[in-house]
Amino acid sequence: MRKLLLLALTLSALVPARGQTIALTKGWRFKIGDSTAWSSPQYKDDAWKVANVAVPWEEQGYPHTDGYGWYRLHVIIPSSLKERAFLKDSIHFNLGYLDDGGEVYLNGKLIYKNYRDGEDITKGIYGPGSFSISANDPAILWNKENVIAVRLFDTGGAGGMYGEDFKLHMVAVTDNVLINTDGDFTFGANTIKKSVKLVSKSDYNYQGKFNCKVIDPETGKTIYIKTVAAAFTKDKPFAYTVTAGPLLQRAYHIYYSFTESKSGENITRTEETPYILTPAVQAKPRINGPDVFGERPGNPFLYRVPATGQKPLVYKAKGLPAGLTIDGITGIITGAVKEKGDYHVTFTVSNKLGSATKKFTIKIGDLIGLTPALGWNSWNAFGLSVNTQRVKVAANQMADKLSAHGWLYINIDDGWEAPARNADGTIKTNEKFPDMKALTDYV
Repeated sequence: MRKLLLLALTLSALVPARGQTIALTKGWRFKIGDSTAWSSPQYKDDAWKVANVAVPWEEQGYPHTDGYGWYRLHVIIPSSLKERAFLKDSIHFNLGYLDDGGEVYLNGKLIYKNYRDGEDITKGIYGPGSFSISANDPAILWNKENVIAVRLFDTGGAGGMYGEDFKLHMVAVTDNVLINTDGDFTFGANTIKKSVKLVSKSDYNYQGKFNCKVIDPETGKTIYIKTVAAAFTKDKPFAYTVTAGPLLQRAYHIYYSFTESKSGENITRTEETPYILTPAVQAKPRINGPDVFGERPGNPFLYRVPATGQKPLVYKAKGLPAGLTIDGITGIITGAVKEKGDYHVTFTVSNKLGSATKKFTIKIGDLIGLTPALGWNSWNAFGLSVNTQRVKVAANQMADKLSAHGWLYINIDDGWEAPARNADGTIKTNEKFPDMKALTDYV
């Protein structure tokens, strides 16, 4: 039987800075139990235990606690929040992360849930507690005390409502704008270049100023600064290429900002420049990677001879067992081997500057994890936000830049499975992975 846990928050009234934002970061409380009465603004929670919702409830004296949990807060929402806003139609809530199923009540009215209609809170999916409601919603008590109550259901592992981003504010013009910095850096002679985009999720016609500044954090010196006019909308992003130099071999800070003309609102983003200390790859061929690779008898065999050097490269393999062939242009070995055994192979990779050889052992049998797995794990980069496109991007990068050095694996950690299995009991992928077979073939 699952344990039940109720957390509550009591927060004194805060006045928003410049009427724009109310921070919801202090005065949290909790109580063990579960009752729909705890969504009511009349419920008295003065005696509830103080809690820190910056971390899961397991870290606050409730280890291995799954099941239900509620948070409550008392906060005055001043009308100046709306009066000073450029857009006055909606108010936005940021309540950290909800882990797992979540319902948010404002003065007893349900205003948000993270599960579909027809389901219940036990089907909710972990994610940000970020949502908006109309500023004219009668649940909002302007200039009076409001009670926000959050009901959680934890299915296992960490549980609760936690994180760093707890605030409410009027929806801003720039809320739907993203400064996309996903593009790769390219390097020249002591210079860097990168393409940055301003992307919108709304049909609003944005016009304003885009600013980019590169600073050396060790000296405080501005290496590059540029302000340009920017116009974009949902289907037409704004693109700008940053080219900065001369640069030394160290990390520089890049500051991006966009200021919207009509509202004066702005968004910012920062990142650091990478720098390369690894010696340049030699033009003559070199064979990298492990000395051994294993596979089961009869299973599909897939191995790429990891080699660097000036292209084009020509690949050869002497001593391959029956059933395997090598592509002389790509260096990829495919096929299947029926018989168990250790097969000793010699790789040769050549170009117009010379050649390199390496002895290699192919083990067909029960021992397949013969070397440490060198590859990419989605959790380290994206956590639960991984999707098909991000896996494809990682595979592209590995094929183009890392496979020649022995990188071999693409691993999707978590975030790909649907909440429930198929009727026959087989595991089902979620909407972010509509065709796992096609994705696997792509990788």
